[in-house]
Amino acid sequence: MSSFFHQPEMPHTGVPAFIGEYAYTSASTNDDKPPRELSTFLEAMWYQEKGDKEEAHRLAQSQNNRRVSGVRAHLHRVEGDLGNADYWYLQADKPVYNLNLDDEWEEVVAELI
Repeated sequence: MSSFFHQPEMPHTGVPAFIGEYAYTSASTNDDKPPRELSTFLEAMWYQEKGDKEEAHRLAQSQNNRRVSGVRAHLHRVEGDLGNADYWYLQADKPVYNLNLDDEWEEVVAELI
């Protein structure tokens, strides 16, 4: 799976800099906890990348809107639960993703930033 990239901080602020289309903080999935700056949606994706499916689902289920529906679709697809994934793709108003899971993970994260 993809990994969070180390990103430099903006001078004198401690705020992670934006590089390209990703806004990852200096923390990575090698760390014990996700960066505090992450939204609930990005935190769910962080936990999914870390391999903690239960926490990823708990976070994704804590909200119900179109943005999180894409996260939920991806989480179900990773688990092989394609029926539920299809439902959440529909809720997200997105076509069913049939390509590489790593590519989808990156696409979902990019959409959330």
